[in-house]
Amino acid sequence: MSFQFSELVLFRSLAELRSESTHSYAGMLWWLIRPLLSLCVYGVFFMLIMGVKEDHFLLFLFTGVISWEWFASATLRNAGSVAGNRPLLLLVKLNPALFPLSISIVTMVKFLLGLLLLIIVVACFGSMGLSSTALLLPILILGQLVLVCGVGMIAASITPLLPDFQLLLLTVIQLMMFLSGVFNRIDTLPPTLRTWLSLNPMALQIAQYRQVILYHELPKIQDMIYIWGFGIVCCLIGYALLTKFRTTYTKIW
Repeated sequence: MSFQFSELVLFRSLAELRSESTHSYAGMLWWLIRPLLSLCVYGVFFMLIMGVKEDHFLLFLFTGVISWEWFASATLRNAGSVAGNRPLLLLVKLNPALFPLSISIVTMVKFLLGLLLLIIVVACFGSMGLSSTALLLPILILGQLVLVCGVGMIAASITPLLPDFQLLLLTVIQLMMFLSGVFNRIDTLPPTLRTWLSLNPMALQIAQYRQVILYHELPKIQDMIYIWGFGIVCCLIGYALLTKFRTTYTKIW
């Protein structure tokens, strides 16, 4: 990936952030309101209806919600990013990877705002507070960014060739939410189910955020290696597919 291409990705990301922040009355505030609304809905369901009484459950839930929202929103938006920018591809010779990469960065910025709010609340929570393990957050965030970029590029490469894939992806994303530890701890599940869920990189990623922010524990090295490895492999596959079908995308629509 050339330096010029990296600059183009950054420029497009900044342009999209500026555009999204000015196209609504709430602006950037909406990037915080959305996960908070999701938290309220899930919190009411689990705490009032299901009767969950765990300590700091809302913080536990919010950690899962914001990290999952980043992955889910980026993947779904990335799936239609190449098809949605067909006019630009027809006018200018661009690498289609530009679109999913820039969307991944935009959604990361939204996630960082939610994460900042979480850190502030945890830091002010007398019985919990932050520890030095929170210094590892940049490594975890970069790991998820690699994962989001990889999955996003693969999704973006498939949708122009198989338009119905985007509808299938929406169903898969909704199902995966309940298999990624957003609402529960993986280590409390039966061993067999825990083994299968451990193959899901997002389940491990969400658990890592909770370990360093809420439980003051170091993340597991093997989990970090798995997430980074999974993301890098996806990036290589996605980038190769987008590059290979670059000319095809402009002919099949």
